[in-house]
Amino acid sequence: MTRIHLLSILTLLPTLVLGDAASLVSCLSSSPVQPVTSSSSAFSSDTAAFNQRLQPVPAAILYPKTPQDISAAVICASQAGVNVSARSGGHSYASYSLGGYDGSLVIDLSAFNTVTVESDGTAVVGAGNRLGNIALRLNDAGKAIPHGTCPMVGIGGHAGMGGFGLASRQWGLTVDNIVAFDVVLANGTVVTHLTPNVDADLFWAMAGSAPSFGIVTSFYFKTYTPPSTVINFGFNWPAGTDSATAAAIFAAFQQFGAGNSPPQLSLAFKTFNDKSINLGGMYYSSISSLNTTLGVLFQTLPSGYTFGSQTLGWVASLELVSDGQSLETSNETDRRDDFYAKSVLSPSSTLVSNDTLSSFFEYLYSTTTSTEWFVEVNLVGGSQSVINTVSLNTNSFGHRDSLLLWQLYASSSTYSPPFPAEGLTFVQGMYDKLVTPMQPVWGTDYGSYVNYADPSLTLGQSQSLYWGSQYSRLSSLKARYDPKNVFADPQSIVGSTSASTSTTLTSAFATTSASASLPGTTGTSANKPSGSQSLVLLDLQKLFTLALAVLCAAMI
Repeated sequence: MTRIHLLSILTLLPTLVLGDAASLVSCLSSSPVQPVTSSSSAFSSDTAAFNQRLQPVPAAILYPKTPQDISAAVICASQAGVNVSARSGGHSYASYSLGGYDGSLVIDLSAFNTVTVESDGTAVVGAGNRLGNIALRLNDAGKAIPHGTCPMVGIGGHAGMGGFGLASRQWGLTVDNIVAFDVVLANGTVVTHLTPNVDADLFWAMAGSAPSFGIVTSFYFKTYTPPSTVINFGFNWPAGTDSATAAAIFAAFQQFGAGNSPPQLSLAFKTFNDKSINLGGMYYSSISSLNTTLGVLFQTLPSGYTFGSQTLGWVASLELVSDGQSLETSNETDRRDDFYAKSVLSPSSTLVSNDTLSSFFEYLYSTTTSTEWFVEVNLVGGSQSVINTVSLNTNSFGHRDSLLLWQLYASSSTYSPPFPAEGLTFVQGMYDKLVTPMQPVWGTDYGSYVNYADPSLTLGQSQSLYWGSQYSRLSSLKARYDPKNVFADPQSIVGSTSASTSTTLTSAFATTSASASLPGTTGTSANKPSGSQSLVLLDLQKLFTLALAVLCAAMI
């Protein structure tokens, strides 16, 4: 009974974040772009969450056409003490693209949907694009970037906080290939072509933590020539595979991944409800070199598998892993789910022990659950992975010594509400079976992937697990660039209390005035929420964190 009561508190807490929604809507209504509010017939469909388990109710949604529209809206929200969240594709696992709290302003970026390639090969990608469309438009120009496999995912959060894709071991994360941003800041300033040369601190913070620092309208990416051939391959074990075999397969996989696997290799372990297993991926080179590369795996994997491979073109390889969705998303109806997921970035320094793997798969295959679940573990590291060669000083992504990215995921049996309470316990149990025995060895070297947002983490846990050693600098910069915490969700960067909240922006932006003009506003001081509004938000954020901590303690 106590656990149910605490879960109810956790569900209701986000509604407590205060702001003057009426003032917000009044201010927005004075702008050329009219907001969608609860009185609008489209409000319900426009606010439908991808993860139906978590459905915040925004104060309003705005569909801006220009950066100046966004600037005006941000200033309105700041005056009203309302938090702002950007929505690119709307696939946040924790519904943070709808604010995470009730009562946020959602800035929908779907109108920012152009993709162009400049003469030097730089791709300029509007933040409202989805990954499938980006891949097709870039391919038309003979270019590509690393990105995830789901065509309907928006580029905004994906690139702004990480972006792991099948080509990432050879090209880096999506965020590693950002060379500039067009962005609207918390005081309404519109910044065009933000690079490290313009403001090194802000660029560093944006590249890895963008939603906490601004609303990106365009990304500028370094691009690559798509490989002429891609080899898809896989080892497959049938349904009903036992836990001991699963543990042995995984042990061979992680040992191989920790070795000298080439960056052209993408490799992932996947297992499902029926206890079938796939170990496979993509290889961006020739079939002859693939056979040589996989030689060790052929020697060390348990028997009982079938092996297959096929040679594809670049676009065909993306279509193969798109889960049946078209890369051309313009006419696609987005799928929704009802799920809970957790993630682990396990370090290169210490492999998961055989005892831990045995315990993990025994739990996974013997626990009764009504959910539809999968476990997917991607090889991100290895001695030749480009991901781990990027310095922590290059951008604010927090983990540069990970070997594996684990995703522990369970949906309701119908992929729609209600999500069973035992599903939460089941997924948490997966996590505990993996992390608890390894934590004394891993110390602070492990983490979680911020793009698989886990709302069950306390604020302190998310700060450490998502950003690691990067968080202190991020917190200081948050206080400089967004002192009133305009861009906020339950796990966003919190400005350091030791940093001066009166710090002005760097001279590069002091001379770049926001081009938005709102009725009745003059000067920058009128565009900031009052100190009392800021304190209310801070106190409630502490309350939210405390409730989460109590919940976690109750579930131990």
